[in-house]
Amino acid sequence: SEDGGNTWVACNRGVRAEFLPTKYPEVGQCVHKLLMAPGRPDLLYQQNHCGVYRSETAGDDWTEITAGLPSDFGFALAIHPRAPETLYVVPLQEADFRCPPGGQLRVYRSRDGGQSWKALSAGLPQEYAFVGMYREGMVTDSLDPAGVYVGTNTGKIFASNDEGDSWDVLADHLPPVYSVSVSVCE
Repeated sequence: SEDGGNTWVACNRGVRAEFLPTKYPEVGQCVHKLLMAPGRPDLLYQQNHCGVYRSETAGDDWTEITAGLPSDFGFALAIHPRAPETLYVVPLQEADFRCPPGGQLRVYRSRDGGQSWKALSAGLPQEYAFVGMYREGMVTDSLDPAGVYVGTNTGKIFASNDEGDSWDVLADHLPPVYSVSVSVCE
């Protein structure tokens, strides 16, 4: 909508729709996370039921950027605060098994807008990590280097103060973490 919600236009050209909700089939797609790149209002990224996508046309059309990820399903998505081509995702195995593939928690980072991905795992559990995360479960801060934070449905929050290269447990034994937000205090 460009008029405060009075009228709406579908903006899903180029997005796969393999998942059709049974309750509302007319919806057609299940967007898990949609973000605008900082400083570039026409550059959008989305993670949905069928992949990760990029739009350079404010959503008028989309390009799939899932290649290089271990699955096309997931919820968590975050963008670097100053580098609009740098994004982070946490792939999950599938809709019926919402845990990291192989029980290895990895955050994937792309520094080229999704053309290539690097698995980041230093400090993250690599065995029996049968955890999931929710739509608001990952965020970046505005520090330099940027911090990245991931909360899990098993009550852990992992933090990286080096843009994802290494991770530490920030909090543990919490209830399921539905949302993570950060604030920089001076």
